[in-house]
Amino acid sequence: MVMDFIVDNIGIDEKAYKINEFILLKQYEKDIKKTRVCFTTQKDWHSDYTLFFYALLIAIPKVHIIISYRKQGPEETESEFNRYKDNIRYLNCYMFNYYFNKGDFDNSYVEICKGEIEKIKNTFNTIVEYNFKDKEINDNTKLNIDRWLVAYNQYLRAYKSLSVEMSIQNLITV
Repeated sequence: MVMDFIVDNIGIDEKAYKINEFILLKQYEKDIKKTRVCFTTQKDWHSDYTLFFYALLIAIPKVHIIISYRKQGPEETESEFNRYKDNIRYLNCYMFNYYFNKGDFDNSYVEICKGEIEKIKNTFNTIVEYNFKDKEINDNTKLNIDRWLVAYNQYLRAYKSLSVEMSIQNLITV
């Protein structure tokens, strides 16, 4: 299965940008204020859509990123598509998702250009590197964790927290 998703409120100033050999950002054909994130394969960490979404969150903090569903692909099974929808539903949550007044949050449109694309690439490469390092640490039960890895994990915990109190506590740790 080849994964892709549509970002509703982020546009790009070119027809397409290549993030790496596995990920391509393309202007959405039906609406230039949307961007299609295309993954040529789900081979390894450099093509992981969840890690790429986290890179977008960190590299473009201006808006809450909204991802829309796409139609089921022709070679995709029903269970693969349902798993995709569940993952996207999880990624679409707000950081302060329990008590937070979503009406006060900026869901506006932002157009990104080459400078932001470079920031996204660098952030994604850093996230891939540190996720690989985190897995290696867990596999070898090493305890020499650096500050970036701690900050990154606390940020993700803040995003996934069920209460605003826990989100704030995790952000303070970051």
